[in-house]
Amino acid sequence: MTRLARWRLRVGRRGTVGAIVLLAGLLGAAAVPVLDGSQAHYVHVRWHPSITAEQQQQLEWQHGLRRRSGTGRSFGYDLVNESSWNIRALLDNPFVEDTHDLDRDTASVAEGAPAGKARNGLAWRWGLESRVTVVATWARRLLLCGVLILLCSRPVTPFYVRTARLLPDVRERQGRRSLGIGLSAAGALLLAVIGPLLQGAPSRSIAIRWQEGTSPDARQAREARYGLRQQHSQGRTDFRYDLVDDSAANIRALATDLAVVSIEGIDRERGVVLPTAPLGGSRTGLGWRWGVERYLAPVEPSGWLLLAVGALVVAGWARIRRVGVGLAFLAGAVSGEVQGAWAWSVRYPERVRRLRTAVAVAGVFLFALLLRWATLGGLGGDDH
Repeated sequence: MTRLARWRLRVGRRGTVGAIVLLAGLLGAAAVPVLDGSQAHYVHVRWHPSITAEQQQQLEWQHGLRRRSGTGRSFGYDLVNESSWNIRALLDNPFVEDTHDLDRDTASVAEGAPAGKARNGLAWRWGLESRVTVVATWARRLLLCGVLILLCSRPVTPFYVRTARLLPDVRERQGRRSLGIGLSAAGALLLAVIGPLLQGAPSRSIAIRWQEGTSPDARQAREARYGLRQQHSQGRTDFRYDLVDDSAANIRALATDLAVVSIEGIDRERGVVLPTAPLGGSRTGLGWRWGVERYLAPVEPSGWLLLAVGALVVAGWARIRRVGVGLAFLAGAVSGEVQGAWAWSVRYPERVRRLRTAVAVAGVFLFALLLRWATLGGLGGDDH
């Protein structure tokens, strides 16, 4: 018998699925530090007078320079790619006239360089820093789901299996299982498809200069047409917006509008927002484009609620009690009270049966706390 066959015989299908889900969560958790990295450093670059705006934007993206300040030819950047080969290529570029806080001899960031606001992980280099929080959140969710699936599978610990055998089982019914699967499928659909489709990724902020003489009504009509939100006036004709519709067709239509003089933060030829554009406070999903973002808050909690209720319905009341007892004994193991709890349950099995409702409620309550941790990144706070 192969090792995989012995594993399946020991833990069953649920245990195999739980192990795979748990492994995926561990891989995601391990990938987060690589994707996010550490705090980037703030450096300065003075460009050659002959460089064009398009060439400068291309070099900023190529060398991982996130613009924070500057006028004329000198700009301050967060350097998100601090590899020696990247710094050497930046220093040797003919369009770079001078730099500050970079060591030319060692091709590295100079000691004493101030910390920036960005980070230097792979996701920041690729312009996907908004996905780091998504990866971290789903890694926690997979870890939680993997643990719960393992608890619902064949025996995981001696305490768990012995306690589970004390509890009466019930016969599973096909109608209940169908209802539970339907509820779980609806919750998974909300979480995996509808939620991300309506919310989308964080939007980017762009700066637009309008033609002189553009009336406020005409400007507001164009803002609604092109998905421009949360305007910040920078002058009579200069405004900064969150672009919630970042489709190529919309960006090209905005760039060719006769009322627009110039746009900072987009690539006109490709019709995309530049990765160097700062993040805005809006998002790019369909809900934001349709103006119904205020109604999107209950979507994700509803999805998790349907998923949890469906899983509990499929599991059945007896298995719910087992999970509750298993979680209770895991909590006891952490506090060092397992032996006392186990001796009490063996000596008084009837009391365990009478307390099954309380144990199940405690297990569901603990599940809710873990679900909050998996969704928000902590029992009392949000992700970074």
